[in-house]
Amino acid sequence: MEKDIWLLSFSLVLTLDAAIWGPLNDVFRAKFVTIKETDGYAKAISATQSLLFYMFLFSCLVVFILFLFTDSFVDIISTGYSVERRQQLVEMLRLVAPILLVNQASLIGISILNAFDSFIVPEIASFCSQIINILILVFFVDRLGIYVLWVASMVSLFILIFFIFYKIKKLKIPLFKKFRPKFTYFRIFFLFALPLFVPYLIGQINSIVEKKLISSVGTGAVSIIDFAKKFPDMINVIISSVVLTVLTPTITRLYVNNNKNEFDKSFLDSFGLGLLIIGFFCVFMFVGSGDLMMFFYGKSAVDHDSLLEIIKLNKYYSLAAFTVFLYVVFGTCMLAIGKNKMNALSGTMTQLTVIILNVTLVNKFGVEIFPFSILFSHLFAAIFMFTYYPYNKSLVIRLFIKFIIYLGIVTIGLALLSSLLFHQFSINSYIMRVVVISLIEVILFVVLGFVFNIKDIQLGVDFMLKKLGVR
Repeated sequence: MEKDIWLLSFSLVLTLDAAIWGPLNDVFRAKFVTIKETDGYAKAISATQSLLFYMFLFSCLVVFILFLFTDSFVDIISTGYSVERRQQLVEMLRLVAPILLVNQASLIGISILNAFDSFIVPEIASFCSQIINILILVFFVDRLGIYVLWVASMVSLFILIFFIFYKIKKLKIPLFKKFRPKFTYFRIFFLFALPLFVPYLIGQINSIVEKKLISSVGTGAVSIIDFAKKFPDMINVIISSVVLTVLTPTITRLYVNNNKNEFDKSFLDSFGLGLLIIGFFCVFMFVGSGDLMMFFYGKSAVDHDSLLEIIKLNKYYSLAAFTVFLYVVFGTCMLAIGKNKMNALSGTMTQLTVIILNVTLVNKFGVEIFPFSILFSHLFAAIFMFTYYPYNKSLVIRLFIKFIIYLGIVTIGLALLSSLLFHQFSINSYIMRVVVISLIEVILFVVLGFVFNIKDIQLGVDFMLKKLGVR
């Protein structure tokens, strides 16, 4: 399948980007805030300028290596491909290689804006660029074929970068004034991120191993996994973005200033909001995944058996997204309190566990092992990192247990009520079933949110009532 070739090529480029720059992207906010608080604003800016210079320099080198040794990289990510399909993969990989430069520019740009407490514009810009990506795919797929994916990705990334640069200029962040790059400043960020390179490297190896295992399962397996992961991956990106952008600078500053009570409050606020978002998503997918997948893919070229596999895997990946959130939020906490080595150890063990489970059990369980290896490995790592939470652990435990009970009751209620309504009113339209499930879930979340004293639900309802003029 042509899409498999695109996915393998695109995934490799993003994998290399994450392996090389992922740790620096993650620690930038925390380290920038620390430098600004301890050494002053001027040094923080100078260090950031040097970081950007060397990031661009080394990224160009990586793209050049991709062009030079394309055949070797193709051998790593493909198994059992014909000569013709292998040549297509080589050509596609060379085409997508420059995306690494553009993608990294957008990622570090968003991190810089977040470090200056600018959160809304980057998120809106990311959302708009994704909408444009989808529109290009819809309107130009017949003309451009498989290459529409490349065009859509490049256009959306450049639009995102434009908004990022515009906001940087508007905030008068002096990143583009004349400067002399200093490797010592780059090294400040690099050394802080160094422990994280091990789990990131193993994580990217895990990604390559997974792609290789999936492609060996059978033709079309890569696309089935891609379809099944789309929604869970989307929610993971959104929540990870919220956690990393809002929580990291805030609790880092509070920890540096030894403000224990405010640290607990800020962490619990972000943790509770994240549980609410990921919980809403997981509950919906557990009950309505079949109808949602049938609505999007029911009339496509996907055969019936593959569609059933996509629905099943979608539920599994949605559950895995919940444990990934726990992993991200406690990993962020470790970075904020300076325990980057502990975060690195957890990440390394997580990725090694995923690799071992996938390699040893794929022949027995097939593609189903992939979401479950993610679920269990991230859950254990999250629990391990939680034990190093610096202040009142009991507050975190009580909040988590409350949410688990809350989400469990909502799930049972949603399954029973939606099934009853579908049977009572003979609702067979997939889009109508999705709408009904969504409405019932919102009602249950709000009603039970007041019963369980969920603060974000109460604040949200109060805000809506004030907007409507009721209060």
